[in-house]
Amino acid sequence: DNPKAKRGHSKEKRDDCSLLSLGLIIDRNGFPITHEVLEGNRSDSKTLINMIAQLEKHMKPGQKKVVIVDGGIATAANLSCLREKGYEYIVSGKRQSRNEFYEDFCDINSFSVIKDREDKSPVFVKRYDTENELIVLCRSNNRKDKENAILSSAEEKFLKNIDEFNKKSAESKRRKNPEKVNKFIIKLTQKYSRASKYYNISYDETTQKISAIRNEDKYISHTNLL
Repeated sequence: DNPKAKRGHSKEKRDDCSLLSLGLIIDRNGFPITHEVLEGNRSDSKTLINMIAQLEKHMKPGQKKVVIVDGGIATAANLSCLREKGYEYIVSGKRQSRNEFYEDFCDINSFSVIKDREDKSPVFVKRYDTENELIVLCRSNNRKDKENAILSSAEEKFLKNIDEFNKKSAESKRRKNPEKVNKFIIKLTQKYSRASKYYNISYDETTQKISAIRNEDKYISHTNLL
């Protein structure tokens, strides 16, 4: 019955229900300061400005303003707005942004190990200053193993779908419609974009089969970047 309940994207795949979004502001200790109920179909990136306005009502004069920003909210417009309002921010960069620092990541000797982690897997960091931001590049074996595991899982599912398509083509007496096949390929590459971007994909109308050949140079560059 809430008028803000709307149908929108659900990470839990609950497309059968109307949704609500909750904007929550917490302090450095994790205690709630204030909250706001938002429309369920509103993009996360469009919620920041409203929540900042709510936060400012609870700020004390002269209090340092630092916000932690999720990668999905950290659009160029939002970060620019934070700077204009005098906020400092911490954000975890998106995976794609690592490509900008490929040469820096490859220079392993320029990284320093974080101290006081003797009982944990080492983490290596490197400071990178830009005009508007201080960027910290991080490397760790644990992260590399996790990323490779995620990639391997996506790659396995991606290739399995192609294999199933080719088996059905061999069993079918009907010629596949190239237009429909192309739509299938587009949908498949979008669903498994993490893996498909390392493959050259083509369709042979004679054999009615899809081929996927991994670009090893591109793939190796990715694993070196982790």
